[in-house]
Amino acid sequence: MSRVAALAALCCLAGCRDKREVTVNHNSDPTEPAAPRTVRGNGLELQVVVGGGVIEATLVNVGELPKKIVSQVDGPDRTHYDAFSVQLAGAGGARELRFTGDRNTSQSPLVTLAPGQSAQHRLDLRAWSTAPINPGGPLAAGNYHATVIYRTTPGGDWWVGELRIAGLDVVIP
Repeated sequence: MSRVAALAALCCLAGCRDKREVTVNHNSDPTEPAAPRTVRGNGLELQVVVGGGVIEATLVNVGELPKKIVSQVDGPDRTHYDAFSVQLAGAGGARELRFTGDRNTSQSPLVTLAPGQSAQHRLDLRAWSTAPINPGGPLAAGNYHATVIYRTTPGGDWWVGELRIAGLDVVIP
């Protein structure tokens, strides 16, 4: 039995009711896409795969009812992912990247996921590091430790909460 499975079993025996689940990535080459890391909360799962300076973030409805989420919207020069941010620490220092920007008009970023359905989001770290919302210029080449955050706040009839996956190894070529 793996350490994670043993810890989960021990936690359940102790009466733990925390719904978050995390898988551990043991990929030895951080430039290649890794196995997904996941976390769950309130019927929504965030799956993250890192490869080549790009983070593929997938939201999956793991609940029993349809779930409305904040997904993506077309901006003037690229797709915006308003609810996502990535914290980086490493070769070029510490930074937090946001994936949004100015736009005069846009369609709704809301998507309704049926149980089992997912929405994919491609977060290109190098491209977004030079967006006006992210001061500091281009990311320096090198190794980084990253935390991916999906966060929404109250204000509508969408899923509200925060899902966070830390300890990701990112290589910027």
